[in-house]
Amino acid sequence: MSRLGLFALGSICACAKNTLLDDQLCQVYYTGVGDCDALRSEIRAEVRGSGVPTLELGNPSAPPMLFFHGWPDTAALWANQFEKFCLGKDAPFFCVAPSWIDFHPDFPRADESELFWDVQRDRFHSVVEDLGLQNITLVIFDFGAELGYQYLWQHPEVVKSVIGMDIGMSMKPPTEPLPLELSKYKMVGPLTYQRENVESFKADDDERMAKNLKTNLPMEGKWQTAPCNDCRIAPGAEGVGARTGWPYYQMIRSRKGERWLDRFATELPLEQWNFSVCPSFPEQVPFLFLYSSDLFSSGDFHQWVDGRGDGSKTVKLANTDHWLQVRVSNVTNSEMERWLFPRFVV
Repeated sequence: MSRLGLFALGSICACAKNTLLDDQLCQVYYTGVGDCDALRSEIRAEVRGSGVPTLELGNPSAPPMLFFHGWPDTAALWANQFEKFCLGKDAPFFCVAPSWIDFHPDFPRADESELFWDVQRDRFHSVVEDLGLQNITLVIFDFGAELGYQYLWQHPEVVKSVIGMDIGMSMKPPTEPLPLELSKYKMVGPLTYQRENVESFKADDDERMAKNLKTNLPMEGKWQTAPCNDCRIAPGAEGVGARTGWPYYQMIRSRKGERWLDRFATELPLEQWNFSVCPSFPEQVPFLFLYSSDLFSSGDFHQWVDGRGDGSKTVKLANTDHWLQVRVSNVTNSEMERWLFPRFVV
């Protein structure tokens, strides 16, 4: 383990409690009908790889299910899926949910030089290497989906299947990011939300970030707030702190004469990429895409998934918003189970 990992481990061990488990797992994210206290008592909080806090459940010798959460959430987001797939001595999977950099309130702030998506991908891979994970079922959501598509492109050798939730890919090559001075651009509607997240991060303004989450979040359906709307997320923040805005900043951050700072070490020109977030998707990896609305994905993406001919498919879920793994956890878990068994579980 790196010096950073040892420092982080010391930090969390010094805490009286683990915020993700004690304040979020059962109180915010769990929507099942079982005994959440029993579930919480079985989940292990660990520090893996290069100092990455994780939540883990199940037998490490079982097939791994690796979860990437998004914004504004934490690894506790996956409480319902942990219970379904990894609780009990005969559970079919070993669940691992790592935290994004600066999304765990019990850990100290990372250095500014670490707040890039390529660093985040490497951190997540350090967890995979630490645990020796292979034949992974990768479950990805929100920013974790975008980063998950990138991770899959970088490390297809460790992934057996992918379950994406609500964030698809654009079926067109990426463009250069916008300049840093967002004030030069007229951003209205949903883009106001993105810009406020960026500006809150740049100003390190927790109150502005919290206000933006409560007033500008582009939502559909009966739920108008994120599940963890008032959770402590980010080191030192009372609510969803400004520090968590760094992934939004990476959507626009660039240096003169360079492409995206946090993309890939590839010579493939951007105009030859198949997708806006990564060059390609491995042919040998089947893909289940669950989504709640057409807000975060498009018809051409759905046609591509459904037309792969390898068991890949898209499924639209009703009576939910963006957080389908929380709002309609039983339906989400059933769709996952139906697709995974017996095809991908050995």
